[in-house]
Amino acid sequence: MTPAGSVEQSRIKDELSFRGFALLRDLSEDSAVDSVNGLGDVLLRTDICPKANARGDVSTDLPMDLHTDHPRARWIAWHCIRQSSEGGESLLVDSVPLIARLTNHERDTLRNTQARTHLVFPADRPTHSVLSPVKEGADRIYFAPWLISAEASQPLRRLGSLIANAERISIRLKQGDLLVIDNTRMLHGRKAIRGDRDRLLRRYWISQVVPSVTSIPISHQQ
Repeated sequence: MTPAGSVEQSRIKDELSFRGFALLRDLSEDSAVDSVNGLGDVLLRTDICPKANARGDVSTDLPMDLHTDHPRARWIAWHCIRQSSEGGESLLVDSVPLIARLTNHERDTLRNTQARTHLVFPADRPTHSVLSPVKEGADRIYFAPWLISAEASQPLRRLGSLIANAERISIRLKQGDLLVIDNTRMLHGRKAIRGDRDRLLRRYWISQVVPSVTSIPISHQQ
């Protein structure tokens, strides 16, 4: 990596540590790949574009509720290849001040609350704790809106209410923009995709751990 690239990588990591996300403007695909590879090991790369009558959240043009992605992804990056003529704004909420509003009892309950996960990789576990304590800083969060039901515990319903009423950061990505978030801190969602719906984001799940056999090395030629 060039000295300029090293400075840029340092800035990304500083912003992720300080506010939970980083936004880089007008990057080429090669520069975006360099930035992604500098964060860790790429577990999965997915091209996300709306499709007619799509049922899955990734392909739908409907709004997406706030959530976190797969718990093995420490960072998520989206590189905007092209944007729809209307809508599609990315929405972010920082979980740190929300978790701070929970009581000690509520946090302890959520640390022992197991939520179902999607089985994507061979070594995946079927569940993951809603909150996971760390030595320094706020608990890491794993959250999906379907967790909130009539049967949910009071602490889980309170967390869901705090998330639903939190102020959202709205970012409309433009072609070349790279948005990176801390998936264990920032909840993300999206407004409806409208207009021509000609939108393509390249999403990367990135881990800080040593890559497994399922990890995907990303090169400039891919």
